[in-house]
Amino acid sequence: MRFTQHDYEKLNQSYNEYEILRDPSHVKAFTREELINMYKTFGIKILACEALQVEKSVKDWLTLTRTDDETSSRIVEDLKNELSGGKETGLFPFHKEDELMFYHTYFKIIGNKE
Repeated sequence: MRFTQHDYEKLNQSYNEYEILRDPSHVKAFTREELINMYKTFGIKILACEALQVEKSVKDWLTLTRTDDETSSRIVEDLKNELSGGKETGLFPFHKEDELMFYHTYFKIIGNKE
């Protein structure tokens, strides 16, 4: 499936809403473009940029920030709904064996000061 820039922006916004719901101290997960622009703003030349998708357990992710039961249940239901064809959360959920999982994307950026 190919995404447009608008699709990515909507998914990123949704992803950030779930991150804040899970952990109110969360501020924002930056996009690849936002991170690269931040580096450039500080005069750092990008030498390499790689997206790393890591499989994360939803249960472990929620436990990490001690998300309350009501909020956890809502998030889990939204992820299950997405898997059944419902609204996209931006978390890209899937099942691995019997566990609900999602893809957590990290960016590895290497640069040097110009």
